[in-house]
Amino acid sequence: MAQATITLLVAGAFGLDINIYTICEIILTSLTSLLFVGTGLFWGSLLSDKAVSGVCGALLTNVAGWLSGVFIPIDLIGGTFKTITNILPFYHSSQAIKICLSGNFNKIFPHLVVVMVYTIIIYTLAITTFNRKMNGDS
Repeated sequence: MAQATITLLVAGAFGLDINIYTICEIILTSLTSLLFVGTGLFWGSLLSDKAVSGVCGALLTNVAGWLSGVFIPIDLIGGTFKTITNILPFYHSSQAIKICLSGNFNKIFPHLVVVMVYTIIIYTLAITTFNRKMNGDS
C-alpha cells in the first residue's frame, strides 16, 4: 500500500489527477499485488534462491508488463496476443486499476474476478507445493 501511495503521489506531480478514486486504486493495487506475492511463494517452493530471483524478478516483471498492456496497448497488437492477454490475469489487473481511477466502478468486477481466481489458484499451488517439499515428497 505504501509503494502504491508513493507511486501515485509522484504520478500526481506529473499530472495524474489525485482524487477520492486514488484511495480505491491503492486498495485495488494491494489486492492485485497478492497475485505476485503468491507467485513468488510458489516459485520459491520449487526453485533455489538464485533461480527464483531470476524468475520472479526480471522474467515475471517483464512478462506482466508486456501482457498487461502497460507498455503497448493490447488492442493495438490484437490477434492471438490479445487472446492470450485476456486469458491471463495481468491485463485484467491493469484494466481494473484504470477503471478504478476513472471512477467507473460498475466495470471493475469482471476484471477483478479474473485476478482473484488466479490469486486463489496460485496460493493453492504454493501451499500444496510448500507442504509437499516440507514433507519430503517429490
